Amino acid sequence: MKINGWLIVACAVCAISNAGCRKVESYEKPLTPVRTQAVEQQYATGGAARYSANIQPSTQLDLAFKAGGYVEEILALRGRTAQEGDWIAKGTTLARVSNNDFAARVKQARAQLAEAQAAQAQAKSQLAETQAAQNNTKRELERATRLLEGDSITRPDYEAIKSKFDVGQARLETIKAQITMAQARADAARAQVEEAESALSDCELKAPMDGLLLKRGIEIGSFITPGAPAFTLADTSSVKAVFGVPDVAAPGLKIGGFLTVTTEAAPGVQFRGQLSRVSPSADPKTRTFDVEVAVANPRRRLKPGMVVSLEVAGDRQSAPVTVVPLAALLQVKEKDSGYAVYVVTEQDGKQIARLRHVQTGATLGNSIAVTSGVSAGEQVIVSGATLVSDGEQVRVIP
Repeated sequence: MKINGWLIVACAVCAISNAGCRKVESYEKPLTPVRTQAVEQQYATGGAARYSANIQPSTQLDLAFKAGGYVEEILALRGRTAQEGDWIAKGTTLARVSNNDFAARVKQARAQLAEAQAAQAQAKSQLAETQAAQNNTKRELERATRLLEGDSITRPDYEAIKSKFDVGQARLETIKAQITMAQARADAARAQVEEAESALSDCELKAPMDGLLLKRGIEIGSFITPGAPAFTLADTSSVKAVFGVPDVAAPGLKIGGFLTVTTEAAPGVQFRGQLSRVSPSADPKTRTFDVEVAVANPRRRLKPGMVVSLEVAGDRQSAPVTVVPLAALLQVKEKDSGYAVYVVTEQDGKQIARLRHVQTGATLGNSIAVTSGVSAGEQVIVSGATLVSDGEQVRVIP
């Protein structure tokens, strides 16, 4: 029985050990997901490179309330609340939050102002009456002084008139001080009114410009905090077409140059755009330089998010060239700096990423010509290339 007990313990230890080993052996690093695109051959047409660009508003604002509260009113247009796509005129009240507390503060501040102004008016009235009486007393004192010099009035009578004058003068000074204090109270009350009215106006959200309503993030009855975006408004009377170019094409773009923009949404219509901006640095993800083309859009045919086409002058190619997508291009940071791509190859039923150094040529729209390193038909990584290394197994996703 004792030997059997030891055998049972030994078997249990081995079972646990084997289970642990299997758990360690069964762990595998997840394969990096990547997207690929085939290497192609293209001709440059018309001596120009064609790009696809996205339309963005020239100005886009996120509008938020300065005061928080429950939304009690939203702008109504054509019998319904304002929706995305509606055109909003400058100064239009888009929404209101509950303002009962702020309205009460305004009412109280106005009452205090009225009280201070009444006290100020009363003090000024007293000042006018006292000043008139003091003027009469002053004339009496001047007459009494002349009579005293001619011994036509007794000293006690003169002193009585002079005392009356001094009392009146002291009262004038007191009333003037009261007016100053009343003015200070009125100014303070007026400041409170302005502050309360400003807080009340913060319960309304008005459009700061004419624009297209791109987003509405509130509903009647919802609670909103100060600074939380409630609406997104965009000025689309002028838009910008934004696209990316590689570093080899960026130096050839000159600010102020004119380009033609077209879209399938408006067949046969050409929009004239002017090159307004070339980014000074490349996007770290796409490794391309953002370019903006300003386009007048008075009839608002070009909508935010729309994809358009435009051509940038380039060199004419007389023979087909091998091209890879710009998104596949990597800048190699080695002694002999240059460019490379990752090619996905099949090896023992596995998909392996292989680094290939390439020589680049002219830019053809969203692709770039390569003179060596890859062949037409090979699959190059266009998404996820920065996450893999040479020889690593990857998982190609659609």
